[in-house]
Amino acid sequence: EAFYAFLYSDENDIFDPIKGRVTNDMSHPISSYWINTAHSIVSRESIKQPDQTFHNKVKVSCQTYTDALYRGCRCLELRTWDGPSGEFPSYTLTRKKTDLEPVVCYEKPLSSNESVTTNTQRAEKFVYFVDILKAVKSFLKSHPQSFPIILSIEDHCTMPVQIKMAQYLKTILGDSNMLFVRPLLADGPLPSPENLMG
Repeated sequence: EAFYAFLYSDENDIFDPIKGRVTNDMSHPISSYWINTAHSIVSRESIKQPDQTFHNKVKVSCQTYTDALYRGCRCLELRTWDGPSGEFPSYTLTRKKTDLEPVVCYEKPLSSNESVTTNTQRAEKFVYFVDILKAVKSFLKSHPQSFPIILSIEDHCTMPVQIKMAQYLKTILGDSNMLFVRPLLADGPLPSPENLMG
């Protein structure tokens, strides 16, 4: 664990922090800039099998997304799938306990009748979509002058779960004025990072 902390520390970062300071004019459309993107945020863990062979277990956690934000990423890729029901008392919509919830994971979550074999790398763990939204909200509250965070959603959900995702986006980020919802002109420029800050 200490070794991983060192690997991800600023002291071991190849990037020069002085060059990380914003020195460019940030008033151009957001499409004019390179955006630090976190793509396929997962951690791989080698698991020793009883027959002394190893296989990789792919894991995803809310902390990996939070760490990416603190390291400067401003675009998070979220692979969403239909997942099991969850308990979110403060964000409950009218739903039954058996309703599916949107989850984020590297690959389609295992169903209850599937099992992981030693040579697969299927995701055994997922994060509820709502938890990642709460982490983004928390980050933006503690960094009010942050440049905008783009959620790049690779959606594999059914329509009812997609509707639920839209409701969570509006409820969690929209109510705090953290969700860009203004209509864009089809042929007009995108807003600038400067206009989307805060």
